Amino acid sequence: MTKSNLALITMTTIVCLGGGQRFAHADCAGSGIMVWPPPSETLPANGTIAVEGYAIDQDFVRNLASHNPRLVSEQDRVPLRVVSIQDGARHLTQAILEPERSLGSGQRYQLEVDGRQSSQLWTDYGRTPVAWVVGAADRTAPVWSRAPIVRPSTFESFGCGPAIFGHVEVAVRDAGPTRVRVRLRQEGSSTE
Repeated sequence: MTKSNLALITMTTIVCLGGGQRFAHADCAGSGIMVWPPPSETLPANGTIAVEGYAIDQDFVRNLASHNPRLVSEQDRVPLRVVSIQDGARHLTQAILEPERSLGSGQRYQLEVDGRQSSQLWTDYGRTPVAWVVGAADRTAPVWSRAPIVRPSTFESFGCGPAIFGHVEVAVRDAGPTRVRVRLRQEGSSTE
């Protein structure tokens, strides 16, 4: 990553029309919660769940253990244990959750936490309750098909600042959904 990629650009725009001031309005998110894996994927009976909080939702995610996270089906209720909290760049915090015991295969479990309705735990898939159908336990480690490939980053301007995404293509084979942790380091630096 070059220094120009890391430069912070501040733009102030004042538009004067007919002698009066007008202000540009930026519709920017000040919060947001994303959940992984997508509800369209089967969750292994021993699968993990990632809950990511943006901006003001970071504190909620950092303190998720105190909100009694659980998976609930018609026949079962399984507490979720927070196994790690990861603070990322750009106002993101992620909690990794795992069930305290194996989930019932074939059952549909909904994610619930105290202090939020399930529909407030949303993903790119809409503001619907977050739930998964559970499959068999995944007891085999993922197998790398080839080394990861760093792809070009993307930059999208918004009124409140840019969205910058780094892309890493990974090729793994696994029975369940696979999450890969990527650690970023500025070129020429030894710190992450």
